[in-house]
Amino acid sequence: MKIVGYLPTSLLEWPGQIASVIFTPNCNLRCPFCHNPDLVNWQPGHSPLIEPKTILKDLLDRRSWIDGLVVSGGEPTLQPGLADFLTSVKKNGSTVMVETNGTRPEVVKELVKKRVVDFWALDYKISWESYNRLTDKNGDPKLGQKVIQSLKEIIGSRSGFELRTTVVPTLHNKTELVKMGRALNRIGGSEWEKRGGWLLQSFRPQRCLDARFEKIKPMLVPVQKEWLLAVKKIVPMVTWKGLE
Repeated sequence: MKIVGYLPTSLLEWPGQIASVIFTPNCNLRCPFCHNPDLVNWQPGHSPLIEPKTILKDLLDRRSWIDGLVVSGGEPTLQPGLADFLTSVKKNGSTVMVETNGTRPEVVKELVKKRVVDFWALDYKISWESYNRLTDKNGDPKLGQKVIQSLKEIIGSRSGFELRTTVVPTLHNKTELVKMGRALNRIGGSEWEKRGGWLLQSFRPQRCLDARFEKIKPMLVPVQKEWLLAVKKIVPMVTWKGLE
């Protein structure tokens, strides 16, 4: 279990919770708009590793006022020993949130089975059939189906969850978002209103994995509102971060 970053206290990562955040290295996707290129391309020696036992001790020492731990990345499900580490976190009395791209459903299934995750944040990046656009030339053509499988596992887990989509003007438009909403309704059914949410957030053209994306102009607020209104007709619980 590799940990390359630790934020002892965050009020932003897990809404409504005071959380600590760890960051794991590497990712199996190559989203050009990613804001964490250092984590995606991490190699041994780039930054020092943090011992899991150090995190566990700090969580235990501050358990009276830290609500839980967020596991972010990179892509956490790439890490061997993730389930064992989260089991130790849970034994300490902390709640756990995992942020994942959903492309490793076998790991999601293991974590669900062991009941070591209280809340999931699943990246819903693009329509299922377009996921291969977010990998290198040797990418897996079945990535979208794997994310669907992960989503079904999460829905069946009875844990809380939130889907997150970064809306990038060159990859998304109103038609694409509506298409994504309809696909969610076919999978989620009534579970969305009970336990889940879908958060849209505007792409910020800064420090991207692909530097060309830093030249993309930010979306105008009227356009955001127009697209949100169209998606709400399909998925009423969708929200757009920063829009009232």
